[in-house]
Amino acid sequence: MTPTSVTDAPGAGSCASLLRDVSRRLTHELNNAANGVAVNLEVVRTRTAPSEGAHAAGPFAERASEQFEKVTQLHELMRALLLLAIDSLDERRTSCRLSPAGDAFEITFAGATIPRGLRAEGSGGGPITLRNSPQGVILSVPRNSPSSE
Repeated sequence: MTPTSVTDAPGAGSCASLLRDVSRRLTHELNNAANGVAVNLEVVRTRTAPSEGAHAAGPFAERASEQFEKVTQLHELMRALLLLAIDSLDERRTSCRLSPAGDAFEITFAGATIPRGLRAEGSGGGPITLRNSPQGVILSVPRNSPSSE
């Protein structure tokens, strides 16, 4: 789906399609970051192995590797759960539009609330945010970010 199709047909179907795309691209970015952690963790583990500090650092590196594997498994479960939720969107309570400035896509979940706003920097573009508003929860994704291309 191209970003212009969201502005041409701002219905819940477009929102679901945009959310699937955002989910896929954010998952890709998360995988890139996770792979970076895994590579660096392996470097730490191997570089401490022959040294005297390996005795102290080795067990921590091993546990971190095991915990990282759990994070990867949980990430896959969360992605599947998110896709199920997207496929179950209530068309009457979801809307999609360009932000007033035209620089981001905004998906509003009418009547919903979250405990606190969330913000994450993607690669390129501005931040992706999730915030409460009088209309409900708004997910804002910059138009020029890889998550909205």
